[in-house]
Amino acid sequence: MGVMEQRISIYHTRDEDFVPARMGEQVPVYFVYDYEDTFDLQDVDSALARVFRRNNRVDDSSFEVVPSGERSFSVGDVVAVGETAWKCASFGWEVVGAEVFG
Repeated sequence: MGVMEQRISIYHTRDEDFVPARMGEQVPVYFVYDYEDTFDLQDVDSALARVFRRNNRVDDSSFEVVPSGERSFSVGDVVAVGETAWKCASFGWEVVGAEVFG
């Protein structure tokens, strides 16, 4: 598989402390947007680092994809690619089920 153009979904959550394994309902979401970009399924850590950088307001460069008027990606927010989702933790990432985001 490797590096492929993928639809990347960003979920800004309302609760950075949600625990997906115990959720019987969908995670409370503040804002959702999608964009197309390369995502290396063989090097997920690097791919998630790229997603994190592209979704943070640093210098308003054309590299950034944060919609106008929205906040930067933050702890508790989620990246979904296909059937897999990752929650941004205080340090690193946690795999969560994409199904909790509907």
